[in-house]
Amino acid sequence: LSAHPSLTIPTHLDAFQLQLTPFNSRVAASGLVANRGVLRLNLSRNLIADAGARAIARLLHPTSVLAHVDLTDNKIGEDGARAVAAALTTNASCVFFSLRLNHSVGDAGGAAVFRALMKNTTTQQINLAACSLASESAAALAELIARPRGTLISIDVGANDFSEADGKKLAAAMKARPISHWSPYDRVGVVN
Repeated sequence: LSAHPSLTIPTHLDAFQLQLTPFNSRVAASGLVANRGVLRLNLSRNLIADAGARAIARLLHPTSVLAHVDLTDNKIGEDGARAVAAALTTNASCVFFSLRLNHSVGDAGGAAVFRALMKNTTTQQINLAACSLASESAAALAELIARPRGTLISIDVGANDFSEADGKKLAAAMKARPISHWSPYDRVGVVN
């Protein structure tokens, strides 16, 4: 947000359930690109879709200060998830990220996010509950969990489409490196 130098920029921007559209989110994102003050961005329960997710992805650039990004329930699909994933590969500030309840993210979109997090050294909490994830996502997540120097401490992937074989693959990864909050099956999808 561009502001007069004497104005204080808020550290939290909460646009929960305001019916923001892709256009509204692009306008908001353009104002936040040079942001050095907003640390928490909550756009949950809006209608930003893939176009809005692509705009928000531009906020997750390598010098971003955003630490908490919540895009829960926004009609985001695979393209939007891939855009955010690409941004997360170089982001050094985002410790919490949620795409929860974006049912169209799908298996390929979820896998893209998990693969991106293999290059990310900052994100600690991720929520992709109820995003229609399946085997491809489970394989990428198992690889992410098992990496020795991972930063993730909380993962919620409840209410997805994992098979029994996927569950076994994830359980094996958890033996290699325990996660403090792990929720592969719960229907609520709460992250500590």
